[in-house]
Amino acid sequence: MEKKSMGKSTSQKNKKTKSSSISKIEKVINKKEVSTETEYLSTGGTLLDIVAGGGLGMGFPAGMIINLVGDNSSGKTLLANEMIASNYHKYKKRFKYNYDDKEGGNNFDTELLYGMTVKPKGDKAPYSSNTVEEFDVNTSKFLKKQMKAGDIGLYVIDSLDGLSDADKEARSEERVKQSETGKAVEDKGTYGTKTPKFLSQEFFRTKGDKFSKNNADLLIISQVRDNLNAGMFGKKHIRSGGKALDHWCGSIMWLANVGRIKKGNRVTGYFVEAKLTKSRHPRPFRSCRFIIYFDYGIDDIGSNLNYLYDCWGDDAKLKKSAQSIPWGGSAPLNLQGLKEFLIAEDYYDKCREDKKKEEGKKNLTIDY
Repeated sequence: MEKKSMGKSTSQKNKKTKSSSISKIEKVINKKEVSTETEYLSTGGTLLDIVAGGGLGMGFPAGMIINLVGDNSSGKTLLANEMIASNYHKYKKRFKYNYDDKEGGNNFDTELLYGMTVKPKGDKAPYSSNTVEEFDVNTSKFLKKQMKAGDIGLYVIDSLDGLSDADKEARSEERVKQSETGKAVEDKGTYGTKTPKFLSQEFFRTKGDKFSKNNADLLIISQVRDNLNAGMFGKKHIRSGGKALDHWCGSIMWLANVGRIKKGNRVTGYFVEAKLTKSRHPRPFRSCRFIIYFDYGIDDIGSNLNYLYDCWGDDAKLKKSAQSIPWGGSAPLNLQGLKEFLIAEDYYDKCREDKKKEEGKKNLTIDY
């Protein structure tokens, strides 16, 4: 009797435990903490989101490898900041990120720009890589230690060009020792072949699937290089990483600085053109132009207006047609109409005060 009673008690406990577990799973599903639908990481700009999403979503789909390629002053680092800040505010605590700043070039005041820190210090300091081997380890740590069920993540490496490999580091130390002991300095280099080989044969083969399963994107920033062997019909610009990036990346976006924006003699921003040369959605090879201001980031409203009304010329200056554009089916929005709109929305005095601080004059203009 005692054995039967004990068995029945154990069975009841197992049923309760099983029922409790099912109940917890149902609650998680009902709260949408676990989703089978594709989620998207915003770029921070509407036009860029449309290009990246290809009509399926706004931004890059989570769970893929992205390559962002561009020359100096093309907005690569700032766009990475925009992505982190945008999704930090969009997904709140669900969003996990790491900015691996190999080149140490991310000096933007992200607290001032976005109200959050892209590169925290102390215990929350981001993983930092010097070699491709360390990069391999750090991405694994990020996915294993920081990403939890229901999270959405982004790991940024800025840039792939700055990463060395373990053999190069060892050879560098060996050359120093040879020099200090008076020996002839020998060079037993691999002529730059080990890093692409490691990425192709080891890194991408294992990491692509892991980022996909963890609902996280890996954003790889690459520098543009001149292709000295382009010939007449070849590509004028290439980037490091070998063909592995072309094969394993779900999206490849090239950025180009197409014009400077000035206030007087002072350069305040850039016009940047983005072209998607590879994508896994039904609307590939799209492009757009967007505006970046150094003290603000992506000017989403200005970029959208430029796309709708073609306000800016190729010289990054406002066209005369931008002085009077149609607005909501009403009469063209000239300076007088703009003034009336600002007064109606209680923005007029604030705009004048802001211009006084920036330019010393209160008179509003269309370009301001």
